Parts: sequence; C-alpha cells; structure tokens
Amino acid sequence: MALITVLMRVPFLVLLEWLLCVDPEQYLELTSYGRSAQICVVILTLYLNAYFTLNMYTAVKHQEQSSFMEYLALSLLLVFGGALAVCIIMLGLYVRLFHSIQPVIFSVTTFLVMLRHINPSSRLDDPPLWLCACFAYSFYGSLTCIYQCFYNVVYHVNTSFQIVEWMYRMYGPTVIIVFHWRRVKVPSCMITLWFCLFLYHSVIFLLFSNETTSTQELLNLTMALTCNSVLSLASCCFVIYKLAGYILNLVKYYHREENVAPPRDPYSSPEGLREGFGFFFLGLYTGLSASTISRKLVLLELIFYLIVSALVRSMFEIAEPVLLALASQPTIAYRKHFRVLSFCVFLLVASIYLALNLYSLKEKIPFITPNVITIAQIIAALVLYLLYLYESRQNQLWEALDGYVYFINGSCKVFEFVVISAVLFYRVCDFSLEWTLFQIVMAVLHLYFNIWTPAKEGWLSLRQRHQVNQMLNSLPSATEREIDELKDVCSICLEELKAAKVTPCKHYFHSLCLRKWLNVQNKCPMCHTALLTL
Repeated sequence: MALITVLMRVPFLVLLEWLLCVDPEQYLELTSYGRSAQICVVILTLYLNAYFTLNMYTAVKHQEQSSFMEYLALSLLLVFGGALAVCIIMLGLYVRLFHSIQPVIFSVTTFLVMLRHINPSSRLDDPPLWLCACFAYSFYGSLTCIYQCFYNVVYHVNTSFQIVEWMYRMYGPTVIIVFHWRRVKVPSCMITLWFCLFLYHSVIFLLFSNETTSTQELLNLTMALTCNSVLSLASCCFVIYKLAGYILNLVKYYHREENVAPPRDPYSSPEGLREGFGFFFLGLYTGLSASTISRKLVLLELIFYLIVSALVRSMFEIAEPVLLALASQPTIAYRKHFRVLSFCVFLLVASIYLALNLYSLKEKIPFITPNVITIAQIIAALVLYLLYLYESRQNQLWEALDGYVYFINGSCKVFEFVVISAVLFYRVCDFSLEWTLFQIVMAVLHLYFNIWTPAKEGWLSLRQRHQVNQMLNSLPSATEREIDELKDVCSICLEELKAAKVTPCKHYFHSLCLRKWLNVQNKCPMCHTALLTL
C-alpha cells in the first residue's frame, strides 16, 4: 500500500518541481502583482513538497516496510532538498533582478511559519515571539501584495474600459469585437482547450477502464466524453472549422490550374464556417451535451454525416464556377475538362452515398435533404455545362440559351424550396417530438431565411422577367434605314448592329443583349433612365 501511495504522489512532486524551474528572464516582463503571485506559488510549492515528502516518510516508517521503501523515502527527502536549493537560487535571482531584499525576507518568514504546521505535535505549543514576528511580517507582506494586486487590477480594468469606449466612438462595435477576437486569439485558445479535453479523457479512459477497445471505439468514446458542455461544443466547432478550411484550401489548390473562372469575393468563398458552426448548432439542437453516452454516440454519428454532407456542398461551390467557365472556352485542353468533371462526378457519388447511409441510420427522409439538394445542384450544373459547351461549338449566337439556363436554375431553386418546406412541415406535424426554446428559435430562423426570403426573391425574379418580356415585345424595332444611318455598334456587346430594339430614350441595342441587361438591372445602359417599374 505504501508503494502505491509513493507511486501516485511522485508525478505530483515532479509537477511541483517543474513549477519551481521557471526561466528567471521572464520575470522582467511580469507586473508587480504577477511577481508577487509567483513568489507565493514558489512558497506554496515548497511547503506542499515538504509536507507530502514527510507524510510519505512517516507512512513508510509506521508500516515497517523493507529497506527499499526507506531508501525511496530518503530519496524523496533529497528531492525536497533539491527543491529548497532551487528556491534559494530563485530568491537570489529576484534580489539581483529587482534590487530588493523584500522577496527574501517574505520567503524566509513565510517558510518558517509554514514549517510549524508540518509537525502536528508543535501546533499545540505556544509559538515563540520571533515566530509571531515572522507571522506578522508575512501577514503584512501578503496584505501589501493583495492591495497592490487589487489596485493594479482596478487600474488596468479602468484603462481597458476607457480604451474600449474610445474605440467604440471611433470605429464602432464591429471593429472592437474583431480586434479583441484577434488579440485574444479565440480560435487558437478554443482549439487548444479541445485538444486538452480530448487528451485528458483519452488518458483517463486508458488508465482506469478495464475494457479492451479498438482505436475507432476509443476515438468515438473520447469524442462523446469530450462533448459534455456548451464550451466543449464551441471548442470542437473551431476544430471542425479549421479542418474543413484545410480541406477546402486543398480543393482550391487542386483547381488552381483551371484559372478560367471570374474572380470571386474572398469573403463569399467557402472557408469552413458552415461546417464548424453547423456542428455547434446541431449539437445544441439535439441536446448533445446533456445526453447519455450511448445517445451521444448515435448523435455524433448522425452529426458527422451531416457535417460531411455540408463539406461536400462547399467543395461543389468551389468547383461549380470553374466547371461553367470551362464550358464557355473551347480552346482549353480536354485534360482540364476531365479534371473538373471527374471531381464533380466524385462529389455526386459521395452525396448519393451519404444520403443512403443517413437514411439507413435513421430511416427518416428529413436527414437526407442536404444531400438531395446537393445532388440536384450538381446535376443542374452538369446540364448547364453541356448547354454552354454546345453553345460554344455553334457558329452563331444561340438565343434560346438564356431561357434554358433560367429554366434549369429556376427548377433547381424551386426543388430546393419544396424540399426545405416539406422538411419544416414534417417537423411541425410530428407531434411525437418535444420542442425546446432553442428548437423553436431555429425553426423561426429557418422559416425566414430558407423559406420566406427565397420565396420573395423568386417571386420578384419571375415578376421582373415577365415585365422584361412584355417591354421587349412592346418596344419598336429599328428599320434598316435607321440602322444604316446610325452605323454604330451595340453598346452592350460592342458588336455590329444588324437588328435592334429602340428604347424610349432613343438608344439602340440588340434584343438579346437588352433582355440580359434588363434581367440584371432596370436602367438604360447609356443614360440610366428607368425602363421597368418593379
């Protein structure tokens, strides 16, 4: 029993010794209360080291163990002596660095007071006068340190509030949040927290569990044990965000040679936010942190498939503009076409595979809707690729292409709208499930952003397209005499005018060019006169 006691306390003693071995050069960068706290940590470490060492020696002596245990206890006493030597050296460095003898006096007086409490028999006797003086000085030094610490904390808090107030007046709240987010390095801190929790639960499970598990089962159980609070879910969210960002950057690197797509807004490009925060909201929505271990394993598997589905969709959003841009440029080598096409086909197969796995996991259609929407988008993009490729091979302009493109994109949007609406309707009509406040809020946000907003935008698009068709049919066509007298080009496509439509502001454009322009904005390209009333 004594051997087990010694072995369990040796790592603790090693940790205490490590706390003593701090680089003295870092003291110059510490504030005054930070240095005082460091002194208190050293003294407390020395006291605990001495207390536990003598306690182990007493336990071994009373149990009358072998000479090996005596030797081990004496070795620990030597460790205590080494710690005392390190403490004396550090105090000497304090005196030399700060040109003050107060740390030495405070350490000596405090250590003498602590030594009295190590021996239980001495606690019953009245302390001598010199020990009372040591206690008084130690108490005075502690109060001085606490006062200085409190004063500095109040000063720094007041200064910080003044700086925040000044930044708020100058730049607004967004800049303040972004500035402190980057200054504190929140993502790095949360990722470090998650890895520490994951490593802690892994070590605890390996040390105290008698079950034999495989590596996959160990990872699953450790992940389930780690997701035990909202903070751990948030930290895991940042881990997934970073991993998804690395994967999406690899996808962008894979398509770097196909530099044919128009430049995109870097802030709208997928960076892993959808996957990271999707995990966080799914964890809150399903009550992952408050579930039992068995339910956590099932929920984590389900959330994992949903996050991978979102990652597949993000990869497709990167490849889609490259695919459509390749179709409009027939001079590009077929090898580049094959690279992008094979990648899109791979995403299509992956989406089908994920949908089948999700359906077999829960046997409920709402869980496969993200994959169904992704499959529809990939098929629509491949059809558009074929249409653009066919149009690029034609010798003349294919005027019906714009209608086909609009019909395919509109059909895909309508299908997505119907699927999302059906999922929400299914969730509302399923009375077997209980609603929480968070789920109600998420349902309202889902109703506004994924149903009401797309429906409103789709209706405005249909209305604008109908007005464009009506207006183009009502506009007069230019006669051959007017075109010959004009001898100009279409200001939209900069090609020769052979047939044109005349706007109310007396400008001439190709009918197809004007149709495409008015589908984007309702003003004349030349004089910016309003042509449509929306």
